[in-house]
Amino acid sequence: MSHRELPTSELSLSLLTDSGPLVALADKEDVNHTRTLELLKNLPKEPLWTVWPCLTEAVYLLGREGGYPAQSQLLAFLQAGAIRLWNPNEAQALQMQERLVELMATYRDIPCDFADAVLVASAEVLNVRRIFTIDGHFYAYRTAAGEAFEVLLGPRKPASKGQ
Repeated sequence: MSHRELPTSELSLSLLTDSGPLVALADKEDVNHTRTLELLKNLPKEPLWTVWPCLTEAVYLLGREGGYPAQSQLLAFLQAGAIRLWNPNEAQALQMQERLVELMATYRDIPCDFADAVLVASAEVLNVRRIFTIDGHFYAYRTAAGEAFEVLLGPRKPASKGQ
């Protein structure tokens, strides 16, 4: 049985990854590239799990900035197994559908885009509370039970005056 066929209860996921760190990982010119690599050194040596909308967003952003050469860097990580995609089964997908609509409506003023909503709903299904992101919105998002996420990396802090 491959990792793609394992039941959710047997997957070893300690965090889910948003599109920002995926872009930063693949693009050495990205302002968050060095921060992302430094954080990865301190994480367990396991694949970065993400969801299809986050990978789609990352590939789009990389293509917009650097074309196929930039996209191919990220796709190489995917092919090597360093990045893995979590796919909900049919029951999980049905459970998540209503929650996606709820999340996007609840956080519409932040806003909550579709990729963020899928990441939050997936984290709820998987009982994962750690999100690897550069997106400050994840400080505001809450699970259906009202729990906050542990945000790894987070947005860049602005440089203080005099630096």
